[in-house]
Amino acid sequence: MRLIIAIFCMSVSFVLPTFAQDLQPYAEHCEGRGNGVPAYLIVAGCSGLLASGQVAPEFLAAIYNNRGLGYEDQGRTELAIGDYTEAIRLEPKLAVAYSNRGNAYIDIFDFESAIHDHDSAVELNPSSAGAFNNRCWARALLNREPHQALADCEAAIQLANDPNTLPLLFGSFGLAQLRVGIFQPAIESLTTSLTSGENALISTARGIAHYCLGNLAAAQADFDAARNRNPNADDEYARYDLILGDGYECQPED
Repeated sequence: MRLIIAIFCMSVSFVLPTFAQDLQPYAEHCEGRGNGVPAYLIVAGCSGLLASGQVAPEFLAAIYNNRGLGYEDQGRTELAIGDYTEAIRLEPKLAVAYSNRGNAYIDIFDFESAIHDHDSAVELNPSSAGAFNNRCWARALLNREPHQALADCEAAIQLANDPNTLPLLFGSFGLAQLRVGIFQPAIESLTTSLTSGENALISTARGIAHYCLGNLAAAQADFDAARNRNPNADDEYARYDLILGDGYECQPED
């Protein structure tokens, strides 16, 4: 089950050589995640390429990475991690594979591995807004090194060159602000994030920020919205110490 919603999951584009144009339908599905291709077709396309034996070695890491994304979208996290690991074995400097595997590790609560992979992604691609955002999200969600999370999100926003990504970036930023105890800025960032659509976890985080400021009616409205969006929100988000109601330890920044 995918729980993480303020991250960049990164596919890799590739061009098949002319001798393999009969495989083009597989390729279009394998690299089609950003174009609305459903997960089962992504997995089938990438698997078809791998089974063909006709793909040049330099394309294999991209194919494994992209199939991993398909598996993740299907909720098959262990298979996804296996594919990202194979992509990294084939191309040890493929930053997106580290970032994607780090996101997958969060799904199975392997927090140390998640942070380690996001560190590798940032080191390999220090100009990537996505890499910094994903490490910010991991740190903020896990409530580890929240001030470093805040710095990562600030770097991601500065590096962003696509305004369409800003709502996603501000979702991570708002969660980091909540963790360090700057509640009004967190509300503003999370509200910006929600302009792109309803999101149960972001609504939960904003509700907690309202709760910490004593805005109980606004907090309850956000918690109700989160539960309507995700009936399992209370149990799922409590794993990350995101409590819908009484119980969250509000610690304002000194």
